[in-house]
Amino acid sequence: MKNNNIFTFITTIAVILLTTSLVTVGCSDNNSSQTSQSDSTKASSNEATAEMQAVLSDTTSLPSATAYKERGMEKASLKDYEGLIEDFSKALELEANDIDALITRGDAYILIDDYENAISDYDAALKIEPKNLLALKGRADAKTFARRYLDAITDYSQAIKIDETDYELYRDRGNARMWMKFYPDALKDYQKAVSINQSDPDIYYGLGNAHMRLEQYEEAEKAFTKMIELSPSNPLGFFNRGMARSWMEDFQGACQDWARAEMLGHKEAAKLIIENCR
Repeated sequence: MKNNNIFTFITTIAVILLTTSLVTVGCSDNNSSQTSQSDSTKASSNEATAEMQAVLSDTTSLPSATAYKERGMEKASLKDYEGLIEDFSKALELEANDIDALITRGDAYILIDDYENAISDYDAALKIEPKNLLALKGRADAKTFARRYLDAITDYSQAIKIDETDYELYRDRGNARMWMKFYPDALKDYQKAVSINQSDPDIYYGLGNAHMRLEQYEEAEKAFTKMIELSPSNPLGFFNRGMARSWMEDFQGACQDWARAEMLGHKEAAKLIIENCR
């Protein structure tokens, strides 16, 4: 079984569940026989879930590290990340140098906000394979979440030496550099990320913020506009473009953006409207 990344596995499960949900909705107007069939499918799904949970509680037939890992991934599909950690720990007792297991358990620790244990797992994986990209990325992410930004920057930089084409590495190093107030370096990272991938709204969010910190408001407005094009339901794009426009003394445009951000649920936008737009 390949356990390279728990996040990829969980995303796949989510897509499957979403597809199932859409199929159910699409059949809602069919005839009674189709409705009966849908009810039967739901019942079967519920029975399967119950059977899975029963299997997960059975520890009598788990003789191998592979079996523990398989059961752990099934628990992850139910968002039982502590259960995954427990099973992968048992697998690692049997195969201590299993890099994939160490990385996957590290990913699970991140999901429950246990960043130091995550870092320990990635450290162990990197002792076995010093240039393992997934372990470096995971450790950098964990250090960022733990607010160890300088250490995170070091790991992202090492990972970039391994793969200079991974835009996420530049984007995430840019984020860490923003926290450290290294704004010119962060801007370069976001610009490099954009040169590789023009479809990630998070890059343009970071790019816009870096321009804002450097008082480059026209460039910030352009970046947030691109973010809005890619993610029109995200209030942060409208809120921050409004901020850029206010610094450019385009108050009408700023108020329009804040109004849209408020409609999308941004609470701070409502305050700015009261203070500046009425």
